[in-house]
Amino acid sequence: MQHWFRRLIHMRQWLRGQATAVEPPPDWRWAVEAAYRFKLAYPPHYVWSPLPPHAALQPAPLAQWSLQPVQAAEPEQPAPLTVRVYAKPAAQPLRPWLEQSKLLLPAAGWSVQPYAWPYGSGFAVDTHTFMAPGRHIYLAAAAYVYACTPLAPDADACIATLRLV
Repeated sequence: MQHWFRRLIHMRQWLRGQATAVEPPPDWRWAVEAAYRFKLAYPPHYVWSPLPPHAALQPAPLAQWSLQPVQAAEPEQPAPLTVRVYAKPAAQPLRPWLEQSKLLLPAAGWSVQPYAWPYGSGFAVDTHTFMAPGRHIYLAAAAYVYACTPLAPDADACIATLRLV
């Protein structure tokens, strides 16, 4: 069976809640952020870059990164994938934390779906209000929330490789 086809089948199982760790293609690179206990694989046509603090973000993330094309056509284009790490009390469940932090507003019509992740809890939130696509994936393990905002077709495949270290 072709490698890409196996990945597609595995991705569909993963998105349906049958989560297992996803192995990236052999040419992908790993971004390892040991201080925040995670790593994520990405295709070789991207670079993993830290982002400076952004004062307008509430709640303020502990750290944030983005994937950018190696040769960006436009330097100001949105990142294909942004990952932010937030602190969360280890005992607090993810959904109440998202609502308390205003990252999930069900009263505004935002939809939320469980998101299968083998290392902890997860939710996919569709805001229906922000620029494309308005989808955020929140993954929680212990005292951290990993907030992933995919804007490119291969960003979901990158998120599927996120694991704890």
